[in-house]
Amino acid sequence: MKLLKTITCLCLLSINCSSSKNYTKHRIQDFGDTITIGLEKDNVGVSVWVWCLGGGLTNNERSVGIGIRNGHMGIYQAGGYGEIRILQPAGSRSSMNRMGNSNFLINSNQHRPFKASERAKDKSSDAVNMVLFVPIPKIPDSNTRVAHCNSDLTLETSLGLYYGIRLGINLTEIFDLVLGFAKIDLMQDDIDD
Repeated sequence: MKLLKTITCLCLLSINCSSSKNYTKHRIQDFGDTITIGLEKDNVGVSVWVWCLGGGLTNNERSVGIGIRNGHMGIYQAGGYGEIRILQPAGSRSSMNRMGNSNFLINSNQHRPFKASERAKDKSSDAVNMVLFVPIPKIPDSNTRVAHCNSDLTLETSLGLYYGIRLGINLTEIFDLVLGFAKIDLMQDDIDD
């Protein structure tokens, strides 16, 4: 009985500890990083993504959304930031060359947060592939910026006719959440106050 009282007292005292509050805050934030729910404007078409594989028929180069995506709660851009530069010369005005557009041959998906918090500022990502199943890797030691795959392992879909919706889950962030219970920060996004 004395042992139970001692453990209860220690637990109650630790609730007010700064490190305990940070731990709880980080787990709540990690949980929020795992889901994608967004309403978007200029979202046209249908796409399904698993990591950098997938695509569809979309024209999202001007798509802007509001919601929670990749750990950012607020406004985000879902395409249009940069050129793909695959099978197209730089500066090409072709819609195939713009990030966010997909046509089964060349597919791209993008996330750029507006006014990102300190913990979400490094969570921008690109997913680019050819014929749905060939991800484009980063070209080592290249001076030319070519869009490439640097996305977390996510499952995501979008559907729209001018206004649209984006739903998904981030499996990398779920893994970060689970490891976070053992105080391992895989994504390096647990920033203390």
